[in-house]
Amino acid sequence: MDKDDAKLGTYTCEVTELSREGETMIELEYRSVSWFPSKEYTLIIALPIVAITLFWAQVGFIMLKYKHSLTDKNIIILSLNGLLLITAVILGTLFFTPGEYSQNRVRGLHFLVSPSVMLVLLQFYRVTPACVAAHGPLLISGLIIIALVELFGLVYLIFMVPEI
Repeated sequence: MDKDDAKLGTYTCEVTELSREGETMIELEYRSVSWFPSKEYTLIIALPIVAITLFWAQVGFIMLKYKHSLTDKNIIILSLNGLLLITAVILGTLFFTPGEYSQNRVRGLHFLVSPSVMLVLLQFYRVTPACVAAHGPLLISGLIIIALVELFGLVYLIFMVPEI
């Protein structure tokens, strides 16, 4: 039920469970509760910004160290993806404003989290100007981190989330 459809007040509900019947009183009230504490909002927005800043630092380092020009294929791919990542984080920041749960805030969270996954996949293009064999483990470690995050998420859901 949408909160706009519900009228505030006290309701009596008839309950039938197996062979038992009865009534229960429920008071419907509206309280606005923030989805995340303000410190968490700050970190959720700041960490993707830091990650993208480090991404651009790596691109600049590759250009300087390996004397690549802006017309190099890998640099163009990295730059276009970097602009896409910046756009995603800006949109995420705009949608992910502090407040209660809403679909716009969920979209903002998606826009803020997805660049982190894309950064790991872009590691392939960052290591190809150098020696792929020497930097391949860096890409694999990023993929391992993503897998571990998923594992920890599953463990959290199993053991920490209360029953409904």
